[in-house]
Amino acid sequence: LEQLRAVEAGQVGGRFAEAETLCARALALHRAAGNRRLEAWTLSTLAVARRQAGRMAEALELLTAALAGRRSEGDREGEALTLANLGAALKMSGQIAEGERRTREALDLARELGDRRLEASLLGNMANLLRETGRTAEARAHYLLALEGARKAGARLLEGQILGNLGDLLGGSSEFDEADRTLREALAIHRECGNLWSEGIAIANLAGLSAAAGRAQEAELRYEAAIRIHRESGNVRFECRTLYNLGLHLVATGRNREGELRLGEALGLARRVGDPGTAGLALAGLAVLHQEAGGLEEAAREVAEGLEIIRRSGIRRVEADLLAIRASIRIAAGQIREGLEGYDEAIALDRALSNPTREGVHLCEQATAFLGLGRVAEAKAAWETGAARLAGLSQVAALRTAETQMRAACAKAGVPAFA
Repeated sequence: LEQLRAVEAGQVGGRFAEAETLCARALALHRAAGNRRLEAWTLSTLAVARRQAGRMAEALELLTAALAGRRSEGDREGEALTLANLGAALKMSGQIAEGERRTREALDLARELGDRRLEASLLGNMANLLRETGRTAEARAHYLLALEGARKAGARLLEGQILGNLGDLLGGSSEFDEADRTLREALAIHRECGNLWSEGIAIANLAGLSAAAGRAQEAELRYEAAIRIHRESGNVRFECRTLYNLGLHLVATGRNREGELRLGEALGLARRVGDPGTAGLALAGLAVLHQEAGGLEEAAREVAEGLEIIRRSGIRRVEADLLAIRASIRIAAGQIREGLEGYDEAIALDRALSNPTREGVHLCEQATAFLGLGRVAEAKAAWETGAARLAGLSQVAALRTAETQMRAACAKAGVPAFA
């Protein structure tokens, strides 16, 4: 049991190699003792570590084996937990419908068992899935149900986590005051519980909200505070992500050199701990910077490496962003046909993965590319479709960013503004 606790600490903190080593030892002990229940538990734990490390195919195989073990032992609670992990892994690998089916199956089982805490946690998982597939109103309703369940179960830490996710959703809809109130409530709960990991994540969420609301200095201070807490608590995985987000924020506020340093720091740390999602995104961010500085060859190498990492790991929902960046680089390099085909590929992948928000963003980016090539009618058609998609999803912050970029592109092209 001590080994499994260490495994869980390792996977949450991003120490994936340590987690796998401990899992292997625990698995051997459980098999030698003929303890099928703990063997299934260890398989699930190992699967989560591999999922977080981006080894999706292995994670799915282990979770399938763990699910069979849970069912053969009649471990109904363990079955529900494994189904929840399986749903999350399927979602990350791009199997959205199957991921949703498994999550709903886990939720039904939690209700059958009368486990209020587990039910609330799974309602939160379902809300995350609904949000990522553009069903914002349904996601909000599920977060509120999850919040009610967590409060009834007295699960304060879970309550704080759900509030954090709800706050992110509200911020994406530009409901900044309500988002700020919700995220501050989450932070207060994590401090009350003395959970530094969750406190750091909550502060990073507040930093993202500050950035979206245009409070640049406040955002930077919050990102830096979150990074300090991640380091103090050993939460390497979220340290990677927060370094990446800080890098993007610095670039967005015109501090490209500082942003490049932070993105490079995120990339180096992600490579050391085996976080392919953040590594791929950091490479994409560096590619955009180097493209804007005229370093097209370096940018092309970075986005190609990022795509290779993401595809090898099976994290398909990130892939479309890198495809769109590669398309932009190719157009800038004069590879017009390949670049336009790249945007089509990114948008098709968004649709295949039920990711309408990113589809809207990529349509708007494609419109900007068309405009730069003097293809005004195609630009206007892509813009109207993409902007309508974002507006329909209440993705106000994303739409405002796209509108700013389009107005600048129209001015440069000497045509009346679409936005």
